[in-house]
Amino acid sequence: MTAGSTLVMPEVYPEQGIYLVEGQLMVEDQLLMPHQMLINKASAPLTLRALTDTRVMLLGGEPLDGERIQWWNFVSSSQERIEQAKTAWINNQFLPVPGETEFIPLPDH
Repeated sequence: MTAGSTLVMPEVYPEQGIYLVEGQLMVEDQLLMPHQMLINKASAPLTLRALTDTRVMLLGGEPLDGERIQWWNFVSSSQERIEQAKTAWINNQFLPVPGETEFIPLPDH
């Protein structure tokens, strides 16, 4: 979006997200800064106004089939699977990220 432009998000999906990659964006009366995401579950139309030249990603879709559990970098629909992921992480069973050599231990809980 160019500075000063506006966009009304289409009401296509019941859940929508706005992720700001770069720039400054007003979403209704809320300022969004780079690397922030705003989730719109109300399905009400939102007006976006670019305060600067802006790169933004718009997301949308149907709601998930249930609640999700998040712990550190792990997200699942079951606590059991989160515990399995913790064990796999400790035992270095995840595929490495290309170019990454540092191992980050699980946070204390």
